[in-house]
Amino acid sequence: MGLYEIVEALLLIPNAVAILNEDRFLVLYGLAVAEMGSGRVLSMKSQLIRFIHAVQYLRVPLVVANGVVIVTKLLFG
Repeated sequence: MGLYEIVEALLLIPNAVAILNEDRFLVLYGLAVAEMGSGRVLSMKSQLIRFIHAVQYLRVPLVVANGVVIVTKLLFG
């Protein structure tokens, strides 16, 4: 397993998070942005909510990264 395969595998995580719908799915599990506490010390749940929100905010760079991976896979097999 090379470095390229590891990068491909790590790209799957933000892809999976980016498709989660806040209104339909995240609210059911208490992972909506409104559920985030406003304390100085961030809990694990608050950090997870921030990560989900950041990934959903950066969908365009994620699409570009997916395009790069697809093109390199097609060219170099």
